[in-house]
Order: sequence, then structure tokens, then C-alpha cells
Amino acid sequence: MIHIRELRDVAAINSLQIHSAATAIYFSDYKYAEYVKAIWIQERIKLSENLVTVVEAPSFDCNGTPQGDIVHSFAPMLPVNLKLSFLEHETLDDNDYRFAERSAYV
Repeated sequence: MIHIRELRDVAAINSLQIHSAATAIYFSDYKYAEYVKAIWIQERIKLSENLVTVVEAPSFDCNGTPQGDIVHSFAPMLPVNLKLSFLEHETLDDNDYRFAERSAYV
């Protein structure tokens, strides 16, 4: 469990929630209505329709035996550059990144 204490972390997560909301935003108490409205005003120019793509595809086990259909959903990247103090990390240059191969089907 992480206790979020930094105000900028709370604001970043609330902004992310606005962008990932399908149709509505809920918050715990009406007294926060002006705060939520202020975030919405700040973010509204970056808001877009939620264009999630849903694809049904056949599923197979490791032996190739059909397992029925599976459903994949693909959502576009949200226009939020999420920077959280409790998830700070070093960014690697492209030349320093080493791609790791996935293991075979487990």
C-alpha cells in the first residue's frame, strides 16, 4: 500500500481519471465540485472520445487445441504525462536499453 501525500501526485492521478473516464466522473463529496471542475477546465482541451477497440479472437492452448473465443480491448494512449513522486525512475537512452526476449509459452 502506498500513501499518497504529495499534492502534485493527487492532482496527476485525478487528471488521469478525467482522461480515462468513459462518460462520468464521480468523487466522494460535493464539497470537491469546484476542485474537480477546475481540473476539468484545465484538461478539457486535451480530452477526446474514448475510442476503445474491442476484438474477438479464437483462443488456443499450448497444444493448439481451441479454447473458445477471447476478447481483447485496445485503448489509445491517454494524453497525460503521468509523473508521480513515488514512481520516479531513471530514463534510459535508446542505446542503453536492452530488449529481453519473452520465454516460450508457459
